[in-house]
Amino acid sequence: MQGISNTDWNMLMRKINAVNSKYRDVGYVQVRDDVFVELDFNKSKNYFGIDILGGVYHDHGQSTESGVLGYSHGYTPNILPTAIKLVKKYIGDKDFYEVLKNEYKTNKNFSNYFSEKTGIDYHDLVDY
Repeated sequence: MQGISNTDWNMLMRKINAVNSKYRDVGYVQVRDDVFVELDFNKSKNYFGIDILGGVYHDHGQSTESGVLGYSHGYTPNILPTAIKLVKKYIGDKDFYEVLKNEYKTNKNFSNYFSEKTGIDYHDLVDY
């Protein structure tokens, strides 16, 4: 599989209000004041990984990161806008540590939420 073209990458980043980092194939979306998403694109698999991080993103990968929620991956470029919308709903008006505590308590994270809301089994998404 080939990676995403520069033009398609830039259009996708604009569509989801992401900021490019100085590293190729990495973008960031500030979800709320205390939560941001790091997007890592895997060229060989043609999908994005999503890290939901506590803190504020600053230029070129610098941040006030204070923790990480459950990592998930397998989000193809056509699914990524939906995934980002769902991340924002998943976080909602809760602060980062409230979401983190709930993940530990329930043993569920964003990948479970994604499956619940889209009807797409996360494991099928990753295997695809």
